[in-house]
Amino acid sequence: MTTPTPESPLIIPPTGNHTASVIFCHGLGDTGEGWRPITDTLSKDLPHVKWVLPHAPTGEVTAHNKKSMPRWFDIVSYDFESAAEDRSEIMMAARMIDEFIQREVDAGVPPERVVVGGFSQGAAAVLLAGLTSRPEDGFAGGKEGWKLGGLVVLSGWLPLRNS
Repeated sequence: MTTPTPESPLIIPPTGNHTASVIFCHGLGDTGEGWRPITDTLSKDLPHVKWVLPHAPTGEVTAHNKKSMPRWFDIVSYDFESAAEDRSEIMMAARMIDEFIQREVDAGVPPERVVVGGFSQGAAAVLLAGLTSRPEDGFAGGKEGWKLGGLVVLSGWLPLRNS
């Protein structure tokens, strides 16, 4: 297991007055850089948006013969109906996304002007971050859930859906 840490994300600054931020998390095996062409294109029509493209930490993926690759959390099997899930690791990924949201809020962007999205495994982590409360211990600003501008889930799933 790896401990997720918020590395320096790829930042695509706004070309106009910064009034909103989009945090977009890549899928398994990718990096934030893989989404740069899309954000470069969208930035032209959304000059007020700052794009934050985090990079997942590298760790073993059980479903890929324990191959080491960028991942938000381990995937034991692609049989999502019966595969075991590591709750603590999945929640760590969600809390890491909270940290990226908190950085935008601390920079003066209201949470309702922050959109968080992801693709595949990044979408799963983002969905969980958007639907769960932050811990009471103050981690990432703590205590209550986010009231975000929106969640974008592309080819994702809801991890820990039974709990």
